[in-house]
Amino acid sequence: MDKSIWELWIGIVIGEFLVAGILGIFREGYNHLKMPLSALGHGTDFVGRGYSLWQIISGVLMIYVFIRFMQCNKTYFTKATFIGSLFLIFFALGSCVLSGIFPVDETNEMVTLSAKIHGYGSVLSYTLLNFVPLLMISYLK
Repeated sequence: MDKSIWELWIGIVIGEFLVAGILGIFREGYNHLKMPLSALGHGTDFVGRGYSLWQIISGVLMIYVFIRFMQCNKTYFTKATFIGSLFLIFFALGSCVLSGIFPVDETNEMVTLSAKIHGYGSVLSYTLLNFVPLLMISYLK
């Protein structure tokens, strides 16, 4: 696989930690240990807009990385790796792109349409993400 794809993937992962860590400093009352990352995305201040923008950018970059991964590994592809890659793409769409476009409310209650889309998209994408290791284990048998 192309070295630049791995570098991009590592950059996205490091960026997830750095962006959330830095923006969390500027959100009054935010506690990294007790609050979800979604709490950084609400509001119209630079923290909320910055984190929402980062989620959209990282989601689009993840989709690109997973599509390139699928293209580069065609000779090793099975149904399990294809489905796993689709689950990862769905994770990038639901947990990153949709969460960036539709932030949660300040109370983290699912009252508005935006919060509902955010919540359901995140739950479904994280649920599918949990099945990826199981698919990979079935591939290794």
